[in-house]
Amino acid sequence: MNYLVGFPICPGCYNLLDYNPMPNVNETYWYCKPCGMWWETDFLTQCLEEEKLFDYLGGIIY
Repeated sequence: MNYLVGFPICPGCYNLLDYNPMPNVNETYWYCKPCGMWWETDFLTQCLEEEKLFDYLGGIIY
């Protein structure tokens, strides 16, 4: 698994992600401060299940 102490790692730069709930859109996203990428929770979960987290960047939210 691509986790460190219960936190997911950014697929773009391998740093720890910060959890960011977004109640206004009823979604949860993870934010990477070093590279500025936003990742959807469902996308990260899917990638982890498929073990393609570091190869697939289609879930980036701009």
